[in-house]
Parts: sequence; C-alpha cells; structure tokens
Amino acid sequence: MTGKSVVWTVLYKGGVATLAPMYDVMSTAVYPEVGKRMAMKVDDEYVFKWITVGKFVRMAAKIGVSEKMMLREIAKMSRRIGKEAPLVARRCSREYPSPVYSSIETGIANRLKQLSSGG
Repeated sequence: MTGKSVVWTVLYKGGVATLAPMYDVMSTAVYPEVGKRMAMKVDDEYVFKWITVGKFVRMAAKIGVSEKMMLREIAKMSRRIGKEAPLVARRCSREYPSPVYSSIETGIANRLKQLSSGG
C-alpha cells in the first residue's frame, strides 16, 4: 500500500497480543442509544467530553512518554484527522449514501476543537 496508513488496535492480555474487536473503530457518538462510554479509557476516563489534553499527557507519563512527545503527536494526529475526516465522509456518502457521515464528521470536528482548546 503506497502512501496509505493502516491502523490496528492491539490488546494485550496475559502477555498475548490479539487484534481488538471492530467496535473500537465504529463511531458510536452519533447513536445516543448506544451510550456515551468509549470502548477504551484515557487516563481512567471513558466519556470523551471529560477528556482533555492533560489526561493524554498524564496517561503518556504513566507509560514513560514525555509531555512534549504527546503534545506533538496530538497536534500531528489532529491536523491529519481534521484534513481526512471530510474526505472520508464524502467518499463514504458517495459509496454508501447516508446522512450519518455528516454527523460523524461534525462530531470529529467538535472533539478536535475540544482538544485544541485544552478543554
């Protein structure tokens, strides 16, 4: 795959690595009946509206990653996600027409604003 990135979530249990279930890649934020709790926590928090850059920094410190590196990665990922989310939403809408992609894109934009504002 030239010029493409693939991201896999890996779970470690008892020293054994396995791929995470697909629920880790589905946006449930636009489905209120599913719940507000994320599949994975950030610094002991499962609800995104309470996740701040500070929580990512504390989580990074717990695993030996510097604040500077975490902030750099958050900024880099935020730029890329902000650029790619609208493109993916449009492509999905063309291939599988649904209004849900616009809602997901809006949710992503709101979460990026939340992280960039520090709130």
